[in-house]
Amino acid sequence: MQQKRDFSEMVDVLAAAVGIAMEDTWRAGVTAHFEAIAKAAQEVEAVPLEERAEPAWHYEA
Repeated sequence: MQQKRDFSEMVDVLAAAVGIAMEDTWRAGVTAHFEAIAKAAQEVEAVPLEERAEPAWHYEA
């Protein structure tokens, strides 16, 4: 299990890279979204796959 990461610096760097003036009132919400995405990614990575598993070409719900 990974330790909790601090995304605040990444938020600043990415905002500057795409030319967004990040207001202080937005920072907590944007950081929370990055934390949620990281948590979802950890859950996906935790699913064991067989060695021969391949991505599906087409998915229908």
